[in-house]
Amino acid sequence: MRTFCCLLIVLLLTGTLVAQQGKLVIIPKVMPIDSQTFFRMKRERESSLQLMDLTKSPDSFHFRFYQFGHVADIWTDDFKTFHGQLTNYAYKEGKRNSNDRKVLFNKVSIDSSLARQAFSLTRAIDDLPSGEAIKGWDEDSTGQRFDVSDGYTFSIETSSPRVYQFRTYGNPASQSRTIKEGKKVMKFVDSLESLISFSKSYSDFQGKLKPGSYTNGSVTHFIILKKRARKLSKGMLRGKK
Repeated sequence: MRTFCCLLIVLLLTGTLVAQQGKLVIIPKVMPIDSQTFFRMKRERESSLQLMDLTKSPDSFHFRFYQFGHVADIWTDDFKTFHGQLTNYAYKEGKRNSNDRKVLFNKVSIDSSLARQAFSLTRAIDDLPSGEAIKGWDEDSTGQRFDVSDGYTFSIETSSPRVYQFRTYGNPASQSRTIKEGKKVMKFVDSLESLISFSKSYSDFQGKLKPGSYTNGSVTHFIILKKRARKLSKGMLRGKK
């Protein structure tokens, strides 16, 4: 109860609260879109990838991690048995100068023991607010804000029976050089990637795609030729140029 109250105080200062389906929903105060647009885009992404809407999740705890090309879900009903699923996705590009893209994805079960370890990793970032609420985030050494739109962004959703929270962290690798919270985020991301083997899973997914031009949702594009994918570096999978 004490942990919940402390978390709620922090969120009251850093997030926007919305009552939905009897659950407290917290989204960042500072976003380039309004809350109505946010929920519409959220529902569209969940529908296209066949993901549960976590604002309606009955799970005792559900954690979702987004990065370009991947969605990792970890959840439990009793904090004894843990479940996990990794969704790999890519957008197949349509005709030239067309915004019509087809999303392709697969789902891979995460072993219960690995899901438990992943849950333990999430404890390290429990108390972190969303990136834009962290002092110095998206600032250079002179204190000037910089544009991270050409970097990559991690998004995190957490849900319990009482609270749903959405957080986002833009270009955390740059933040990790100067901000302790950035270091904490990157340590978590690197540990989760190593545990679940994002890169290998995505490579296996690419190997099953038909020839064509694809994007993982970022500036990164890849081409499938004769059912062999061009090998992407770890940085490219995160959306780096």
